[in-house]
Amino acid sequence: MMSRAVARASNVLIRAAVMVLAGLPAACRREPVPEPVQTPPTVEAVRPAAPAPKPVPEPLKPLEQFVSQRIVFQSPVFYEPTFSPYDFDNAAKVKTLIGPYTLTATFYDARMEKVETASKPGRYAAVVEIKHGEGRASRRFVTLCRLAGEGRPEGRADVTDPVVLKAGGVDEQVLADFATETDRPRFSRNASPAMREMMGAILAAGLMDRTQLKAEGKPVPKDSVMQLDRQWWVDFKRRFYGCDKIYPDPFVCPKPVEGEPAPVVHEGTLAQAGMKPDAHETIDAACETWAKQEMIGFSLCVVRHGVIVVNKAYGKQAGNLADGGAHKDDPYTPDTAAPMASMAKFLGGLLFMEFVDQGLIDPDESVDKYVPALRGIEVKRPMTVRDCYLHIAGFNAGVGDFNNDLEEMVADVYPVMEVGVTHRYHGGGLALGGKVMEMMSGECFPRLIREHLLDPLGCSSIQTPGTSGGGGATAIDLVKIGQMTLSGGVYGNLRFFRPETLAKAMPIPGHDRWDPPDKTIRWGVGIKQFDIDGLSERAFGHPGASGTCLVVDPKYDLVIAMTRFEEGGSFKAFLKKKSVMYKAILDSIEDK
Repeated sequence: MMSRAVARASNVLIRAAVMVLAGLPAACRREPVPEPVQTPPTVEAVRPAAPAPKPVPEPLKPLEQFVSQRIVFQSPVFYEPTFSPYDFDNAAKVKTLIGPYTLTATFYDARMEKVETASKPGRYAAVVEIKHGEGRASRRFVTLCRLAGEGRPEGRADVTDPVVLKAGGVDEQVLADFATETDRPRFSRNASPAMREMMGAILAAGLMDRTQLKAEGKPVPKDSVMQLDRQWWVDFKRRFYGCDKIYPDPFVCPKPVEGEPAPVVHEGTLAQAGMKPDAHETIDAACETWAKQEMIGFSLCVVRHGVIVVNKAYGKQAGNLADGGAHKDDPYTPDTAAPMASMAKFLGGLLFMEFVDQGLIDPDESVDKYVPALRGIEVKRPMTVRDCYLHIAGFNAGVGDFNNDLEEMVADVYPVMEVGVTHRYHGGGLALGGKVMEMMSGECFPRLIREHLLDPLGCSSIQTPGTSGGGGATAIDLVKIGQMTLSGGVYGNLRFFRPETLAKAMPIPGHDRWDPPDKTIRWGVGIKQFDIDGLSERAFGHPGASGTCLVVDPKYDLVIAMTRFEEGGSFKAFLKKKSVMYKAILDSIEDK
């Protein structure tokens, strides 16, 4: 079970995921707020020049709009053996996008066997085939759930109501355990009643799964109820696409290594870290000034030569919106788990390199080698796996990790995707990479990254529900990941990947690995070049919109992690203050 503190930090991503499921775009990172224009003190005020207009977002193509349209069942949570009618939530809109269409559903029970009716309470699933025009048929995957009894108790309309769930056969202890979880459906204001019912079916199915496991005396996985649904679909799709035959062996990583262990994050002296005697005072002064001036707290952890130089928090938890902002005045501590936002892309990229290291994935192969749904589709330029991570695969639609049918959605839009043309920061490519890893390993992404990266490193605070953002972390746990990366994929006596594999993921200083190169954009596989603020040109890491960031600088054998709930009112001011903090850290290096 995830802790309440960490789970609260992942709520932002969960809300965004539900918006995607509802056909709405997830929130994007905001643009820097420009400083106010100062009018010079002259007799006649000089009118400031009009700001340059922001670029107008490219309108979505019809197929890009189509993939955001969700299929809904009249009764996704039901009590009779018969499955209910189904159609798109906005059928009229779909017809304007793709023309006339027909839908045909094939139903499956919890054991993934085809069925005509729901013979008993529990999880069910539908694979809905969408035929339109003369092209390939589309598919969508839908979770359904039959509850026990004859209907919902009188006056109880909400399927997520514990009274409804208990009356429908969910075990009382299962409900009690679930009451402490925060990973549950959250709805945007614009979500239709039908979409709310569809999300409720996912919750009900997961609770029925737990009830069944408990009845059989089997252990309940660590996964949240919502993650259980993702895992069920991973298991189903491996059979559906034949990936269970192609990748029958379990994924094993990390692996033990012999010889001298690599550095692990540990306590030590400033001298052992190669830092000046007044390093603590210098770094503290910069951080305390920043926290007081901006009234926004944060946690900082600095590690050099594997030795913890600083692991300290400053200020209060301003920006913490959990529980209605009840904690915003609480002191920030080193144990405070704050949102990672897009910094989670770094973690997902490292997990991806584990598969590259074992020869399971070639980053420069066409994605359709690994995604059966994308085969046989005529495109201008095939998408490579690396394209997905460099944000040049042409993703522009609202798709992501929480779409169990993501591969099918990408297949629908693939013919109109402009691969390798424009750098567009979008999580869809990383989510597709995540689906590739799921099909190979048989583990849903949250379970996969927990078992093969986070738990082996002892990163108990980190929860990563998606490949592109969200989840929470403490700074001390982030530096463990940074230290492993700094050591070329080894931490202690555990090897996650080899140094030459990590080299394949790194940005090339000054340009991207795509044609034509853009010198202003420097991305690797979940990694961004960080040759700024006095850091070396070899420095790399990833930032997040919350202000959380992780930096690794091989030249100085240095790892820096900062966690926080928000950047502050001015992004430009945030960057200046962060630069001052980095300077204090770098100026404190003795043997620089």
